[in-house]
Amino acid sequence: MGRGFTPARCIFTSNKNIPATAWFTRHAGAAKSIVVVHDRTARRIEINGDTRLEYWYTGQFRKSAHLETFTEMAFENNLTSVFVEGGQRLASSFLEAGLVNRVYLLFGNKIIGRGLDGLRFSKGLAINNCIHLENIQMFLLDNAFGVTGIPKINS
Repeated sequence: MGRGFTPARCIFTSNKNIPATAWFTRHAGAAKSIVVVHDRTARRIEINGDTRLEYWYTGQFRKSAHLETFTEMAFENNLTSVFVEGGQRLASSFLEAGLVNRVYLLFGNKIIGRGLDGLRFSKGLAINNCIHLENIQMFLLDNAFGVTGIPKINS
């Protein structure tokens, strides 16, 4: 049986100061490892010869422009699919910028009564222009379940 592909790993940050002791840095040689830097420097890619980390500077500070430039750079560098497994802010930013073509919502088997929002947009969406999911599918994953669908913005 052949070995599958190893996806690139990306961290989004406002600076390139990733600690040398971090798991991401120590394992950078195992897979393409990219630090996407959100600042106003010129758009460019630098590769650290010691750690093999790639630093992608988008040259954009506005969040939506930063993410759009990242997706352009990813495509130009043969990364044609990105799985965003980020926290609330990163996942919300990609969705709000219209850069998501499939959403996966995962739910565990524990109800704690109070938790963190999974998504939170910079401004609320009115019901007449909200994001809704089409082609919804449900699935089980061990002791959890999920819902997936294609996001569409009402117009």
